[in-house]
Amino acid sequence: PNPFSESVDINTRENSSFTLVVNDLQGKMVYLHTFPDGHSTIKLGSIPKGTYIFKVITNGRTFKKTVIKN
Repeated sequence: PNPFSESVDINTRENSSFTLVVNDLQGKMVYLHTFPDGHSTIKLGSIPKGTYIFKVITNGRTFKKTVIKN
């Protein structure tokens, strides 16, 4: 969902690992983790409220989305 408050669900629709990179608008990385399969609920309640760029990397492809944390 966008915006989110505590957690986000990522579903790559593939059954392979993916890496999530979260950057703030200044480009600072605030989160990085690799997950073993194509779906996960990620708890991000500890990052400050604001706008972030989510980058999902899987199978050599990269997807980006701008999201807001309330």
